[in-house]
Amino acid sequence: MAQMTVNQILRVPAGEIVFRYPKDARPSRIDKKYETLRIERRGLRKWECFEEEPPHLQVYLRDVTPYQKGWKPHIVPWQRYAASERMVQDLYGLTLIHRVNVALDTAVPGRLSIIGTPKYFPSWGNEASRSEGQGERNKIAPDWALVLGDGSDPPALEELGENIIAWGDTKLKRGDHGSDSRLPGTYECPEAYLAQVVQYCIDMSIPLGFVLTNYELVVFHVSKYEPEGQERIATRSSNYGTSTWHLLPSDATEETEFSSPLRRTTGDWINFDHGDHTIPFVSKDNHPASAHVPSSPGPRKQAATPRALSFPAQQQRHITPEIPSSSQRSSVQLNSSPPTLGRGAHSPTMSSPFGPDARAEDPTYVFIRSYAVDDKGVARRLFELCILAKKARDCGVREIGPWKLSFAALDALDS
Repeated sequence: MAQMTVNQILRVPAGEIVFRYPKDARPSRIDKKYETLRIERRGLRKWECFEEEPPHLQVYLRDVTPYQKGWKPHIVPWQRYAASERMVQDLYGLTLIHRVNVALDTAVPGRLSIIGTPKYFPSWGNEASRSEGQGERNKIAPDWALVLGDGSDPPALEELGENIIAWGDTKLKRGDHGSDSRLPGTYECPEAYLAQVVQYCIDMSIPLGFVLTNYELVVFHVSKYEPEGQERIATRSSNYGTSTWHLLPSDATEETEFSSPLRRTTGDWINFDHGDHTIPFVSKDNHPASAHVPSSPGPRKQAATPRALSFPAQQQRHITPEIPSSSQRSSVQLNSSPPTLGRGAHSPTMSSPFGPDARAEDPTYVFIRSYAVDDKGVARRLFELCILAKKARDCGVREIGPWKLSFAALDALDS
């Protein structure tokens, strides 16, 4: 029997991701510090350049997987029962994430995989705990991490931080919420769901990530771009000035650029459909040459010998990505020195005795695209985000910068 291609593996059959809901199911709980996106009120935009068709992606999609034609994940009825966020995450581990990992394992040289996050990471936060000189008290534990490495043999905990190139989080969304709570361009994604994982990205200066709810996949890209001549607006998490550590009061009525989370509506994002054209693509002109690292070899020719796999071609893998508990303790400490963004005069306060910290600055734009989970192409969109993240890392633009990423821009940067 013929084997399936990557493109076929990524095509989710109708009804494969279907949830059953108990009447008393509650939505995911949200820490209050994540309720509002910490970007300027016009800084949410549609990610128009995300859907691209570069030649090397077409090569990947034609690669042959070890699965025979007609394969589907085996799902028992109770795994569809969305009684908690964890159960939603487990069903995605069996279906959507599993399909994407099979595709990545087949198509990407050097190996790339989505794993359940096995440890906590320090969160630098936006609140009073971010006071200078004070020890960090907050921790983050995203549900998913895109890592460089094989999912069956992921990097050691000591190496995990430097191998992460995208974050993901899972949320359970109740269906009886009004449309006013959702972000524009999405089906049922509240602002808090996106704000939480965007903050994770800020904490580690990772520009790409995704949110998975029982209704949709939201992929996003974070940018810190300030057009020439535009005055920087200080926020309570900004460290901007010449001599003082300036934090605005937490009272929402005193933050003129942001509305209260209790009053936040889609009207705050009236420029959303203007898209991402305002922000320049990453290029050799705006990217510091010293940060560039040689990329991995170019896409393989179709006739090339495929990479040896760790399982027989005829044997179907029914292995789901390990989803360890985020509560596992670890003594691993990530390097607390933030990456350099190459922003020059736009850097935080240089006279601080603790040194500049890029995480003290809020991003200026977040680009998003949303795809319903019953869309047969939803797995392919997540696959494309993973490939884009790896390409960005290979080109030396793993960090959040004053640009937006696309396959075309990264190919030009790599040439």
